[in-house]
Amino acid sequence: MVFPNNKYIRWYTTIILRASQVGRSKGGTEYFERHHIVPKCFGGTNAADNLVLLTLKEHYVCHLLLVFGFKHDKRRYHQMVAAVAAFIMGDYRSGAKFTIPAQSVVDIRKRLADCKRGVPSPHKGRHRPEVTRQRMRDAHWSKTGTISHPRSGVAHTESSIAKMRESKSKSQWIITDPSGHETHTTAIYNFCEKHMLNIDACKKWTNRGPIPSPRKLSGTRPTGESRHNITGWTFASFPISEL
Repeated sequence: MVFPNNKYIRWYTTIILRASQVGRSKGGTEYFERHHIVPKCFGGTNAADNLVLLTLKEHYVCHLLLVFGFKHDKRRYHQMVAAVAAFIMGDYRSGAKFTIPAQSVVDIRKRLADCKRGVPSPHKGRHRPEVTRQRMRDAHWSKTGTISHPRSGVAHTESSIAKMRESKSKSQWIITDPSGHETHTTAIYNFCEKHMLNIDACKKWTNRGPIPSPRKLSGTRPTGESRHNITGWTFASFPISEL
C-alpha cells in the first residue's frame, strides 16, 4: 500500500520508526498496545513486520494522524475515523494512565456523526435467521444458569398486578374548567394534551384554587409562564389511597 505524502503521514512514520527501534515487550511494568502499521482495513496483516508496540498515547496519536493523513480519501478517511472512535468507546485500557482530551473526544464524535450522516444502516431491513436468534438467547440467559427467560411461564400474583396498576395511576385528578364542569381522571397528561393545556403550569398550580390571569407589570409583558390557556381552571390531585 502507498501512503499519501503529507506532514501527517510523515509524523506517523516518525513515531513508528522510533517505537520499532526501542525494543519493547509486553508484560513488563510499562503498558503497551499492539498496532498495525498498515491498518487491517487497508489490507494489512498480522505479520511481525506489520506490528509495533506503542504506548497508549502514541497509539491514539498515530490513529489521529491517520485520520488527517487520509482526509482526501473519503472511504479510508471514514475507516480511520471509526478506528480512532474506538478509543473513546468503553474503558478497555484498565491501568493505562492517559486521558484523551475532552475537546478531542468532541471532535472525534462530530467526525463520526458526519461520516454516518446520510448512510443507511447495513442492518436495516435485514432479519436474523432463527439459528442466530436462538444463539443470542442462549448467550444472554446462560448468565442466569437457565436456557430460557427466568420469568418464562411464571404468572404474576394478584398482589403484583395490584401494585403495577397502582404504579400506573398513583394520583386521582379532579379538574374543573372555567364553566364549572368537573372531570375525574388519572391520565393528566392525556387530558392536558386533549384540551391543549400547559402541563407544567397545571402541575405548578395544583391544589391552589382557580388559576388567575397572568399579572402585568407596567410597560412589560405578563409575568411568569404563559397561562392564557389555563386561566380559570382548577386542578386538584389526591393519592388514590386517600379517596
